[in-house]
Amino acid sequence: MKSTFAYARLLMFSAGTFAAAPLLHAAPETPAATAPADAGLAAAISSGDFKAWRKTLAARINAAAAKPSLTAAEAKALDLDLARHEFLLQTMASTGLPPATRPGQPDKTMGNDALATVAKTAEGKAFLSWLLNDPRALGYYLDSTFFAFAEADRTYGLQVWQKIWQKDPESHGGLWCRVGAAFAIAYGKERVVTETAWDEKIDRVLDPMERYDFYRASFQQGKLMSYFSAAPAWELVYTVHASYRSIEEMKWAQEMLPPDRFNPRGAGNMEYQIVKYRLHNYRDSIIHGSAYFDGKPNTLMMIADYGSVCGGLSNTGISVANVFGLPAFTIGQPGHCAFILKGSPNSWDGGNFVSGWKDSFGAHQIKFFACDYSVNIKLLSRAWNHPQFGDAERLRRLANVKLCSGDNSAALANLDKASKLCPFHFLSRAAMMQLLMEDNKPLFITRLSQECVDLARDLAEFPMATETLRREAETKRLNPAFTVSQKAAYLGQIATGLADATATRQANLGTKAFAEVFSRQLVTLGLKGKEVDKVIELAVFSKKPKAGETAPVPPVLKVPAKTDELVKYLNGIGAAANAREAFAATVTAVINALPENVRASVTLKPSPKADPKPATYDAKTFVQVGSWTRDSIEHAPVVTDGWHEVEIPLPPGERRPGQLTVAFVQTNGEMVNIENLRLFADGTEVDADDRALALKGKKSGLFSVELEPAILKAKLTLKVVVSDIPDGKASDGEIRILEPAPQTAQR
Repeated sequence: MKSTFAYARLLMFSAGTFAAAPLLHAAPETPAATAPADAGLAAAISSGDFKAWRKTLAARINAAAAKPSLTAAEAKALDLDLARHEFLLQTMASTGLPPATRPGQPDKTMGNDALATVAKTAEGKAFLSWLLNDPRALGYYLDSTFFAFAEADRTYGLQVWQKIWQKDPESHGGLWCRVGAAFAIAYGKERVVTETAWDEKIDRVLDPMERYDFYRASFQQGKLMSYFSAAPAWELVYTVHASYRSIEEMKWAQEMLPPDRFNPRGAGNMEYQIVKYRLHNYRDSIIHGSAYFDGKPNTLMMIADYGSVCGGLSNTGISVANVFGLPAFTIGQPGHCAFILKGSPNSWDGGNFVSGWKDSFGAHQIKFFACDYSVNIKLLSRAWNHPQFGDAERLRRLANVKLCSGDNSAALANLDKASKLCPFHFLSRAAMMQLLMEDNKPLFITRLSQECVDLARDLAEFPMATETLRREAETKRLNPAFTVSQKAAYLGQIATGLADATATRQANLGTKAFAEVFSRQLVTLGLKGKEVDKVIELAVFSKKPKAGETAPVPPVLKVPAKTDELVKYLNGIGAAANAREAFAATVTAVINALPENVRASVTLKPSPKADPKPATYDAKTFVQVGSWTRDSIEHAPVVTDGWHEVEIPLPPGERRPGQLTVAFVQTNGEMVNIENLRLFADGTEVDADDRALALKGKKSGLFSVELEPAILKAKLTLKVVVSDIPDGKASDGEIRILEPAPQTAQR
């Protein structure tokens, strides 16, 4: 949870569950309030046994949650207890909850009792006493485990943080407390660098304290980008790993490209200033083998000397970004290694990309939710930046207390509230799906089906994240329970939800998500999943053959002996097929691959409306609502060094629901970078477009946000982040909007 919240309003409770009022941000320098003495906590730390205290916490939380209202002090105490209870669930070996419900845990194995181990020493007891009484420090840790996968056994990471806390008094609050929490996750286990000299492997254990000192010294010497100071704890996890390179390599990377030559905005290609792309070395030895480096270890220094291919380039790229204080990690693309970094306050950018976001997979250093598709890192930021993320997280923590008490109904109610408060709160939605799957009664099947449909709509911009959340429910519960007609209706609802965002906003992954649902349903009707996937891949996702090449022929699908249900299903999915042109192509590909005798019985002829064409800028249709100059940018509020937030109030008037297109038109001057457009209704953020524009000369760029019916009469404001203009350069431009057409447009 955003740990910088201060209590300005009471938390209101009703019917034993709570809805937290929005809280105000406190200045980062404000010291965290000291919690009242807790005899149970003192006894737990003294004995190293936290089981009894966890039960006390649960009882205290349940009693407070049942009250109709709370004083400010009671609300503050409840919030701390919720954080404490959540921390115990994550760090104790036995909690009474299924292991898979623990956030930040990549597998289903339980770790050792980290708290009991840490509490064995006097230093550990002092550290735990501080941590469990400091709401901000707890918040930084829980923020990090929400967004980044942590080790099942938290012992080593907490011991690393304990050493930092002992050594550096400044780590007891503020930036260095966030860094300490980040180290507890990034160094949650002993990290070993394996260097190969010819055929001999040499293991070196990384020293977290040495690496912490590196960042402290770099900060004091002004070598870190200013965003390092502003980054939340969970983003610092993706900074301080430093690609798990040795300390010598970290220092070398910083010296090789001093801060005055490091440009965060162009950091996605900075590695090419250091490393030459070479598949063979000077002796024509190929890079895949120790002979390439003449038997020397594959360090950053050797990569710079000898050159490298995509892996070496991308690892150099993230190492440079990390040592200058920016979050970054490597990913996979087809036949290629690329990377992602946060080169500006509100935008995750691709580095060394040869494919788009659609074909970007994984997070090599530290995984996160749904990171099978790397673009979902943007979902994490959308969740974090949502104004009610903190309130939703409190509800999820309360739900975990209810689960421990055996009150699944109350837990489900709280998770449902959390999901409605913050649709991007993926852990609440994941936990709700798990609870709904525990019962196979018709009522639960109906609720589970509706939640899957809601996910497709609410997270339409992140279709493969919703696929991660829905996959198990569809396979184990929905498809076995549905009739043929229900399957067809469900597919239509999912398709409608997925089509609620444009393909561009979805990184062109909407059709992939649709195909996954479609394929799973076809398997229940007797087709083979691998064959279906092959047909769809060849017909929909494969690149068109070049001139002179022969297109591969999709296989003829093997069908069951009885095809009545299959034919009935295919004839009933018109709503799904017609939701988007690419969905129709997917369905048509499968129909065309059926044996001729079966295909003849299928009467469905998809006829989707043409996908709306992306808006193009035309001054005659776009209405000017604002302008900018170099002076106005420089006087706008500073987000971080080099970046300003520009606010554009929209003039009042009659509005229609649909897509609002916003054009930024540079009329004079040099390069200006504009990114992360956000739409506010009566002061509350309601939509965002995280694209980045680089305008030069007389050029324009477009953003789009959705005008929902509920906000049409609200006071609407746009905000964007704009880069500094270089000294001596000018920049003038216009801000124009294109209102939605009479028919509803897509996001």
